[in-house]
Amino acid sequence: MPTRVRIVAAVGFLVLVGVALLRSDGERTLTATTFGAVPRGFGALYALLEELDLPVARSLRPAVELDAAAPVWWLAAPALCDAVAPAGSAAASLRQWVESGGVAVVALPPPEAAVCSAVAGFATPRTAAEPTLPAPQRRAEGRLLPGPRDLVPDGLAAFAAADGWNVLAQRGGRPFVQERRLGAGVLVLVADATVFSNRWLDRGDNALFALDLV
Repeated sequence: MPTRVRIVAAVGFLVLVGVALLRSDGERTLTATTFGAVPRGFGALYALLEELDLPVARSLRPAVELDAAAPVWWLAAPALCDAVAPAGSAAASLRQWVESGGVAVVALPPPEAAVCSAVAGFATPRTAAEPTLPAPQRRAEGRLLPGPRDLVPDGLAAFAAADGWNVLAQRGGRPFVQERRLGAGVLVLVADATVFSNRWLDRGDNALFALDLV
């Protein structure tokens, strides 16, 4: 396992469906959360990080109550997709937590699942990818990655150019992972959470890409 993966201090995943912990184990596996075993769930990614002995945990607390000592991931959480974050909203809570020193990794829902034109009050315009791309254009590259990563499926969303964002990885020549400083913290956005889903995690280089991001 690469040294840079070993030295990760902690990764926290905020459960996407707030009632998941109140359900039976069988019902949790049917949710689109890190408990989920269904194709759109993210249980396989959580299990992968556990298998690699990375200290990973789930939380249902609001963002403002989270410890800022470790990065926190939100996967396909539509509640964070606010054009203008109203007071008390999940997006406003996220922004407050990041400004206080948190590192947030937010993988946006696929465009067909939720309109996500802004996160924490910042515009995040996305463009749908071409339905099919030649193999070289499917590869993600950038300073985040040690080498090109083949991300599948075709049709993943990407970001349109927007001011104030630092591009960490591109796919097909368009931003796929970008970050910006926000107060004392960092907000990292991934254009499409599909690559982390149970259905696609073991395809192409998606799992390696997830570890690159960790």
